Amino acid sequence: MSAMKSLPPNTAEFARVFEKHSDSFVTIGGAPTLLHIEQREGELQRKTDDLDIVILDVGGDGDEDGFLTLFAKYVGDNGYECGKLASGKAQSYRFTNPNNGLAPRILEISTRRKEGIPLARAAQRLEEFEMSAIVCEPYFVDLLKAHRENLVIEEAQKLVLPVARPALLVLMKAYA
Repeated sequence: MSAMKSLPPNTAEFARVFEKHSDSFVTIGGAPTLLHIEQREGELQRKTDDLDIVILDVGGDGDEDGFLTLFAKYVGDNGYECGKLASGKAQSYRFTNPNNGLAPRILEISTRRKEGIPLARAAQRLEEFEMSAIVCEPYFVDLLKAHRENLVIEEAQKLVLPVARPALLVLMKAYA
């Protein structure tokens, strides 16, 4: 069964763009939670608009085909707006309101708090990460690497979305 009804619009297109980088990120939060439930229980009435992404591998930053380079290009090509903090600095972990109908409405990204991300010129738009405390502890990233799975979101093309497993989603929500 292909479970897509509860996912943010255009999640399949996002998954298609990042198909070769499925080991570099995992989705958390409402989208994978609803996807797990929908896969087991059938279509849900509840939906979510945002796609929360944890970057698992920052290696290859600046490489033409690296995940962060592709992500920065995706954000730019889709005309996402960066949120602003009260200080006026870019809130570069939250991207909203793409200027076309081909991308999820809201993307939120995070990674290890202590590592940070050494961003090269190709990904400069992501240079000031203001991270969510919920997933940025190194042990959460390690847990996400070990407890993730690819769920089919489009049967015809066998398109998958990397998601955290249900028990880890519950643990992370309880921690928050």
